[in-house]
Amino acid sequence: MAKKIKDLEFGFQGEVYKTPIEYIPASELNFWEDNPRIFNKIRRRADTPISQKEIENFFFTKNEKWARELMGLIVDATRVNDPLYVQFCKEDKVYIVYEGNTRLAAVRKILKDHENHKVPSDIPCRIIPEDVNQDVINAIVGQAHLKGKKEWDSYELNSYLCREFNHRKQTSKESDTEIREKLKREFGVQPSKVKTAVKTFAFMDKFNLTDTHWGVDKYSHWEEYNKTTAKEKLNFFNDPENAKIAGIEVTGKDAFDKAIVKLVKSPDGPISYRLKEDLRLIAKASDTGNYEPIKQLIGGSTLEEAVASVDEDRQDVIELINNVYKKIQNISTNAIKNEINKNSQFKRKVRFIKTFLTTQLNLKEAIKTEVQGSQPFIPKNPKKIATLSQANYLSLELVKVPSADRDIVQKSRCYHYFKELIEKEELTQGKVYEILMHINDKKKIPKSIIDDLEDIADGRSSQD
Repeated sequence: MAKKIKDLEFGFQGEVYKTPIEYIPASELNFWEDNPRIFNKIRRRADTPISQKEIENFFFTKNEKWARELMGLIVDATRVNDPLYVQFCKEDKVYIVYEGNTRLAAVRKILKDHENHKVPSDIPCRIIPEDVNQDVINAIVGQAHLKGKKEWDSYELNSYLCREFNHRKQTSKESDTEIREKLKREFGVQPSKVKTAVKTFAFMDKFNLTDTHWGVDKYSHWEEYNKTTAKEKLNFFNDPENAKIAGIEVTGKDAFDKAIVKLVKSPDGPISYRLKEDLRLIAKASDTGNYEPIKQLIGGSTLEEAVASVDEDRQDVIELINNVYKKIQNISTNAIKNEINKNSQFKRKVRFIKTFLTTQLNLKEAIKTEVQGSQPFIPKNPKKIATLSQANYLSLELVKVPSADRDIVQKSRCYHYFKELIEKEELTQGKVYEILMHINDKKKIPKSIIDDLEDIADGRSSQD
């Protein structure tokens, strides 16, 4: 059988609390000063206690739209359908509204400013027993808002999570993990969200970001910055000694964090998602010893300028080699030998890797059997397809030509051009000899090659 309205209950941590319904005049209800909306947007700015009137006015300030929307809903419904949660305060002889402050503000505004409405001055309230402590009240408020109500924005929700976590940490002997798991069960929020909220507000408190409107408005930036894995790596540069090792001179602690705060504060600062993604690239660059982006940010450069100095190709190469190096340690050499002996395609791939890496380690050693002295080698079999070593050597020779346009004739572009010809079996050793002889005799690059490289530079294929 369904419970009667007067027997409504609230469950928390295995206990059940009766919250009977009573209709209380709006004039006898007080706003809760620690309501996350009020706490974060009024109290943090006030050095003195705030008045009930000041709180009521807050709900109808320019940026607060929900209270006005709610007024229309209440007028249409002719009443408040969702009861407020209140508790009687013996000290002040009033009822404190712990959940439903916006509804209270909306009703008071209707009663004061609207005519021809049917909204009664008495509001339905679920009465929290006087002996119920703040932990249970916090659970009531948290469950009401963290599970779907739209009255709190991201900053307010996360502020509440942080305050609730810190309150339990101070008043209980539970570990951080246990507290986060309890909050998950009670409020339906993931432990990672609680962890991020705590880290973000610790950062904001450290740099006094909760004391300014712009600091609060940029909450998503601080959240993205503190939850990204790059933050752990970038913390390294907050220590002046670490920064000095990286060749960066700073005047005090937390130089990198302060640079990010300044960056976000600037009028042309990045959006939060861009901040996260670009810092990920910058942290990745620092792993490869490229500290220039860090240096630029600390020096006051824009995020775009810092990212421009990130060499992604270099990062990718180092990451690839590091991964291969780790994996190859545990591979059976006998298994490799056996596969080479019985799988010709596998053998070709291994030979390609060997030749490619040998070329990178020692170009002269890789091509010494193919190039003799300063003169171009004479191939024994001119029809044989050229090798990657020869493609690399050709590229180096092209770059050395004094008349070469440096914007067109670039080492990597030339190498990829010749490599593509080799893959198409269009570059023979005889052709390599002809190109080298042309360069040696005329001190110029063949026009056909220049034309192809210009097409590539313009974004067109060599076949166009």
